[in-house]
Amino acid sequence: MGLTLDDGEGDCVIVTVEPDFSTVTALRDRAFYNLQLADDHEETEIMTVWEEIHWTKGCILPPGDGYPSPS
Repeated sequence: MGLTLDDGEGDCVIVTVEPDFSTVTALRDRAFYNLQLADDHEETEIMTVWEEIHWTKGCILPPGDGYPSPS
């Protein structure tokens, strides 16, 4: 599943959630910035939003790193 948060001014946040990982990318001033949790710059192939793409390993967020919703 992919979600894009956009204020209509060109900058946005893109969140992709897959069963085994997630990714978070910000578009600001026509440049992309990936959220990186690990210092691993090697690229790997991931399948996301029905497409196989290359992604930096340190920017692949493991499952379970989110916060649970308050009950």
